[in-house]
Amino acid sequence: MNVPQVAIAKFYYLSWTIVLLGIAVGWGVAHDYIAYLQQWALVLAGSDPWQDIEAGRNAYGPVHNLLALLMPAHFLAPKLVIAGVFAVATSMLFLRLLKVRGLDRGSIWIFALAIPANALITLFGAGYGSNDLLTGAFVVFAILSRLDSRPALFGFWISLAILTKFYPALLVPLFALDRGRFDLRYILYAGLFTVIGLAATYVMWGSAMLQSVIFGGARGYSFISGLRVVHVIADHLGVPIVTDVLVKYNSLMLLATFACGVALCWWARCSWLVGIVAVFISVLLIYKVGHPQFFTTWCCAVAALPLLREERADSVAWLSLPMLLALSITSYVYVFHDGVFYGSSFRMTAWALTYTGIGLAVTASIWIFVGQQRFGAIRPDTKLAA
Repeated sequence: MNVPQVAIAKFYYLSWTIVLLGIAVGWGVAHDYIAYLQQWALVLAGSDPWQDIEAGRNAYGPVHNLLALLMPAHFLAPKLVIAGVFAVATSMLFLRLLKVRGLDRGSIWIFALAIPANALITLFGAGYGSNDLLTGAFVVFAILSRLDSRPALFGFWISLAILTKFYPALLVPLFALDRGRFDLRYILYAGLFTVIGLAATYVMWGSAMLQSVIFGGARGYSFISGLRVVHVIADHLGVPIVTDVLVKYNSLMLLATFACGVALCWWARCSWLVGIVAVFISVLLIYKVGHPQFFTTWCCAVAALPLLREERADSVAWLSLPMLLALSITSYVYVFHDGVFYGSSFRMTAWALTYTGIGLAVTASIWIFVGQQRFGAIRPDTKLAA
């Protein structure tokens, strides 16, 4: 390994982390962080943090609420901690990547486009203080623990992710499924720590947290969700009820998609991280609330794929790049030119069609590739040189 070049790579990455933290502090209060402050004020007042407020209902878990404890120091302290924890997690991921793959250009490009060069992370995530960065950081710690075969530590980190935004619960079976075999230790430890967290939440706030789950099920489709395109087409055909049915039963669609994805991963003998990337993007594209920030964790998983040193994993990472670019461009436009979305219904629908189309094409290509490998074109365990 070329030591001077490694030092340069580390310098550039350190520079990015400083920029990330600077953006987090410099952009102040904006977007969802406005609602966060109101929710944390309720926590500090000893009130129910999941009650309906002017800025919107709290759809998050108890770890999000605990960030309120940082508020007395400064109203931006939770935002800085969110960005700081993410910077630590991705720094550990980057250093592991250098150790495992050296200065392999492909691995560096994949990592760069997934995280530091991704406007979803650097601008939207840090600028708005999105708690998806915190969820993504905990999942990165869980990925590193899984790579080290440490199920108890994995269970701790993934439970923190689940107790922040709930959806990482879907990832637990995928962490446990590797090349057609389930390692139940990962599921048991994740379940144990999550139950402990939920029990503590019940002691503190009773059953109020259920309101966040109910709210999530009742939400409509978002500004660039694929359901917006379905709505326009259904209205044009005179059958608007189609959209209502898809929104109403979206949770069932998600579970069905997830179950099919797990079954396909088992059939294709996927490694656990390839399965996470393939199934997670499928579920996110089906989800009616298609906000780009939900893909933060998926981007982190893509960035980690080269750590497996497998041909299949690297290929899936490259197939993911169009979606990484779509997420980055969409986030940049949303942050600086949101009139493109909200200026007219036609432009919003056109963007939703393009964004969802890219996502579906990427998802289809990943599953087609994974399916082909089942028949031996490339052995799933083919290792690449460090």
